[in-house]
Amino acid sequence: MAPDAALDQLDDLFPEFRRRRLPRPENHERLDDLPTKRVGDADHRGLGDGRADDVIKSAGYRIGPFEVESAILKHPAVAEAAVVGKPDALRGQIVKAYVVLKPGRTAASGLETEIADVVKAHVGRHQYPREIEFLDQLPKTESGKIQRFLLRGR
Repeated sequence: MAPDAALDQLDDLFPEFRRRRLPRPENHERLDDLPTKRVGDADHRGLGDGRADDVIKSAGYRIGPFEVESAILKHPAVAEAAVVGKPDALRGQIVKAYVVLKPGRTAASGLETEIADVVKAHVGRHQYPREIEFLDQLPKTESGKIQRFLLRGR
């Protein structure tokens, strides 16, 4: 019996456990190319559906932007942060951070290095932003969500 036929029979026998119909893996080059995936930290806190295109693939590592953004926010000069992948010939992508500073703070020399050091200390040396750009504000929707697709296009 074909696998699909067997699953269809199970659906008929146990309708309360009907499987969720997802795109077929054979229609994707790899399973991680599916449109969404589960994201969260090592303790499985904050699990939720994340956008697959938000995941940064750099030098073989899969980097979640939320972790890096949370680490950047630990720096006392940072008010807001957003992280995206930027194409890179050597690594595939690099981590690029867009940072809004707290009122009265300026992008003094050495601040980029300080922010990178905070990220290295909190989430790992391979996740630190290789580029940091300071903005007056991040692009957001009316509901306040950061529009990363606009940052990726910069």
